[in-house]
Amino acid sequence: MRLRPGDRLFLCSDGVLESRDAGGRFYPLLDRLPGLSEAAGPDPARLAALVRADLARFCPDVRDDVTMLVLAPSPAARP
Repeated sequence: MRLRPGDRLFLCSDGVLESRDAGGRFYPLLDRLPGLSEAAGPDPARLAALVRADLARFCPDVRDDVTMLVLAPSPAARP
């Protein structure tokens, strides 16, 4: 897979996907990720921080490991 400038690859552990709110609903990562990505802009670390904060609001009592990695290509070096 090639990542082009502006692309982001978001990887996470099952602790993100399987977190549930008080009503038993799973965290809706796929629904929320586009808006959080837009809010984060080009900063991959900011995207992970925004997802983590959103997850904590959705499920304040996360009981599993939460791991996130956001990959983004760096600009090509000019000779």
